Amino acid sequence: MGGLFELWNTDGESITSTDDIDRADSEILLCPPENGTKFRYFQINPLPEGVPKEVMDQIAHDNFSQVGAAHTRVDTERHPAMHKTETIDYIILLKR
Repeated sequence: MGGLFELWNTDGESITSTDDIDRADSEILLCPPENGTKFRYFQINPLPEGVPKEVMDQIAHDNFSQVGAAHTRVDTERHPAMHKTETIDYIILLKR
């Protein structure tokens, strides 16, 4: 199903641009902490043909669970990875 790749995270506390903390070196979670931010890229692979919906739903559930976000999957009728969070997301879509 793809994956999440962190580039930058903030935890809602003040930060200094001159510190030496690797802001991407943290546990990968879907949602940022309160008042925090996440800057990442992600990959979405095409769904394989012929895989039963129940199997795809289980894969999506497992993937969302791994990033602490199983609870965000609210309506998955259109796609097994559909979810809803309390965040503002800016997405640039690139296609090969």
